[in-house]
Amino acid sequence: MSRDASGYYPIPEVGPEVKFPSVTTILGCVHNWFDQWKVDLCVDWLYEQTVRPFLAGELPIEQLREMDMVKVLDDAKLHHKDTSGEAKDFGSRFHAAMDAYHHNDGEYSVDSDLIPYMDAAIDWENLVMLKVIESEHMVFSRQYQYAGTLDVYAEARFNDDLPPIKGVLDFKVRNGKDGKRIPVYQTDRMQVAAYVMAQEEMTGHLLDYGGIVIVNREQKRVEPHIYMRPQLIGAGMEFLALNEYFKITKRRVK
Repeated sequence: MSRDASGYYPIPEVGPEVKFPSVTTILGCVHNWFDQWKVDLCVDWLYEQTVRPFLAGELPIEQLREMDMVKVLDDAKLHHKDTSGEAKDFGSRFHAAMDAYHHNDGEYSVDSDLIPYMDAAIDWENLVMLKVIESEHMVFSRQYQYAGTLDVYAEARFNDDLPPIKGVLDFKVRNGKDGKRIPVYQTDRMQVAAYVMAQEEMTGHLLDYGGIVIVNREQKRVEPHIYMRPQLIGAGMEFLALNEYFKITKRRVK
């Protein structure tokens, strides 16, 4: 079951007309990292259009002075829209390819530009002996009235001296910069914690971990962040608090 354009999931198990808001819709209340990302893109674009070519001797000072800076600033402010659209398309294709891989016993066809990232993700999955139980799996909480689609519910072995453990993974495709590792936002942990709580409620069994696997487009690598269940309790409580705020300020159940 997929969410609608307003960010709500139909939940027929609860009622024929019932819809719960998605985890990401609820997190949208505090997703200010996206605004910072837009600012960063704007600054980078301005640098590439003016400062870098000027310092490199490619843009004479006379030409720089004659530039329509109002138009340059307007173009910079709109640049994030093109980048965001391309990033969403890439991320959607990557998720679809990973889902196909997980559902077809390792056999899949993929666009050539995705191959390095797929290879990196699959190598890591093999390293931890990941055994996928569910892929692109919709979960919901009757108690707290939210829903979402988790990327992977799986068994994995993160320590050779311990038996495999069960949990959920969320893949995030992001652009790196200057070879650095990409940071994990607190809202990322809140999202995974929400999936863990919903999965536990639906199955009646506690999970062992929740993980965020960042796909670094610049470095063509994956950067896994695995949190044992106790490490996600704080993020889970923060999500539930935000959930209450959302309940007060937004339409809760449709």
